[in-house]
Amino acid sequence: MALHHLFQLLGFFKEAGEYASPDEDALAQAGADAPRQASYHKRIVAVSVLFGLMGAALGVYLIVVAVGEQKAQEGAGKVLLAPLAFAAGGLFFGVSLMCLLAPRSFLTGPVGQKWMKLIGTQSTAVARVACFLFTLLGLGFITFMAWAAWSDMQ
Repeated sequence: MALHHLFQLLGFFKEAGEYASPDEDALAQAGADAPRQASYHKRIVAVSVLFGLMGAALGVYLIVVAVGEQKAQEGAGKVLLAPLAFAAGGLFFGVSLMCLLAPRSFLTGPVGQKWMKLIGTQSTAVARVACFLFTLLGLGFITFMAWAAWSDMQ
């Protein structure tokens, strides 16, 4: 089962890599606004990668904790997937946060359309609601993990 999840996560990261650079056609359509649109696109990617790396670090920490506590081997496959799973969550959180804060002109512009398609809507209002909910979900998860780690230390 863990192997199946591994392939799913690797597929996610392969698809996420397609968002690393803005589309050349979209930049051409943006005209004089292309540098600003490209800059915001790069900010979304940079913040998402930062949160992805933080998620991966949290996943490595969970492996260290599991090894230190000598958890049962039955869940070992899932624990080993933690860095990839948390990295994926971090990427989602970063995209959600940055698209929530994105200017309307970016989201409705040619470069931002790629992000709107990812969110699954053409309505900026719906996109902001979805991003707000994903951001809250991410913050809730981070808060829960911090609380769990803190309570383990007590």
